[in-house]
Amino acid sequence: MCLRVRPCLAQWHRCVTTCKTTFGTLALYDLCDYLSVLSNSE
Repeated sequence: MCLRVRPCLAQWHRCVTTCKTTFGTLALYDLCDYLSVLSNSE
């Protein structure tokens, strides 16, 4: 049982890490866009 669950957990952890990285990068880009819009509007 444990041996079968382990690879699944490892895969899930990798997926979560990838998702966090992707969303973190997107959020960073959004923030940069937002700041550039603010500076342009002045």
